[in-house]
Amino acid sequence: MIVGATSTLDTSGSYDFDNSVVAWTVSFGDGTVVNDPIASHIYASAGSYTATLDVEDADGLVGSTTCAMTIAPSSPPVLAWITPDSDIEAQSQGWITLSEEAVAASGRSVLGVDFIVGGVMKGGTDVTVPYSVSVKLPTAAPGAAILVTATAVDSLGEVGTSAPRTVTITE
Repeated sequence: MIVGATSTLDTSGSYDFDNSVVAWTVSFGDGTVVNDPIASHIYASAGSYTATLDVEDADGLVGSTTCAMTIAPSSPPVLAWITPDSDIEAQSQGWITLSEEAVAASGRSVLGVDFIVGGVMKGGTDVTVPYSVSVKLPTAAPGAAILVTATAVDSLGEVGTSAPRTVTITE
């Protein structure tokens, strides 16, 4: 789990052998308490926390359990263009090759890279280094600018976005 992302504890499977559970209390270990069987929370700081679940039955008896939570700092993958290394010109409906380097934070891995051309994902998610795709540009008038970006997702679900590249359409 990462700072700023929603952490959800689903304790709805809690049960009592002779009575029904009438109350759930989830303490996330940072002062946040939620009284619901499905409790969500967003941690503001990285660190180790102990979440505690208390369930109460109809007789007023309480059972407790804990769960260790490690919240990692937000650190999305970093992308760097290989091709093109700057803005380029190309013909309408011409083919270009896009290639990115993507690096995940320590202890994480890049799961894949998507290339977005003119707001449309092209070629599916590339999961092989070097991350690249050949794409056919859309029909566009000379002088039109088509924005190209890439995104990478890491093993914790964080998404990094490349600097944009502009493809200017020639005749």
